[in-house]
Amino acid sequence: MKTNDDFKRVFDTDCSFSHPVDDSYIMNAFHFHNVFEIYFACTGGLTYFVENRIYPVEKNDLFVFNHQDLHRIGIAPQTRYERLIVVFNPEYVGSLNTGSTDLLACFLDRKPNFSHRLHLSDEQAETYQGLFHHAQHFGQSQGYGADVRQKMALTEILLFINPLYQGNPAWVPSQADAAYDKIRPVIGYINENIGRKLSLDELAERFYIDKYYLCKRFKETTGFTIHEYSLYRRIIRAAELLRKNNPVAQVAEMTGFQNDGHFITTFKKHVGITPKQYALRQI
Repeated sequence: MKTNDDFKRVFDTDCSFSHPVDDSYIMNAFHFHNVFEIYFACTGGLTYFVENRIYPVEKNDLFVFNHQDLHRIGIAPQTRYERLIVVFNPEYVGSLNTGSTDLLACFLDRKPNFSHRLHLSDEQAETYQGLFHHAQHFGQSQGYGADVRQKMALTEILLFINPLYQGNPAWVPSQADAAYDKIRPVIGYINENIGRKLSLDELAERFYIDKYYLCKRFKETTGFTIHEYSLYRRIIRAAELLRKNNPVAQVAEMTGFQNDGHFITTFKKHVGITPKQYALRQI
């Protein structure tokens, strides 16, 4: 059984293409990364948890994630899990943008009802898979011009999916998401108070919910605990501040950590390197 319990940034990646197939797979934790991701589902009957949303996943579904999207896939035990994954640094293709064509629009230009999920028709799926394998070929090649051709192939993928997302239906909660009516304000409150560590008692009192019920409902409807969500949100905010060259001590204070040492230890545990090393990699 393959397990993915990383909450770590993918470093030093301009662009990569992978086609993993696993007989049994568990993603124990939500994750985020500084690269952007395009996920194509070859396997259906899954569930994707993205932030405070739940998406059913069917074959030929496409998902796009930016550097702030917490996400985790839910898979039934013993499911053969196949997908196509593209990850790339937004700066890798950002220079190709023009005044009328933004290759990163579907990752950054999002309305409140934006849907990460886009279902492709059989014809669209065939086209996308062809573009993917074309790009993957150049990613594995050492021949002259392979790096340029890979960037061109990724550009073709982005030119293909962006218009589809522009016409994609808005996200609409399913009936199974009715529990979010109570949980969504809690998530909003956590996001608005990234600068301090919130206690379970405070959340329960503020929203008039029994704390044990709140913990149970939060986990059931989002796929992760209140502590996990709050911590990951604070780390994502910290990473954003570090990318803007804020001092480590100031970032620790702004994201509600007890002290510099606690922040450094926690950040390294989940991201894989220290805040200072992270900041230096952005230069």
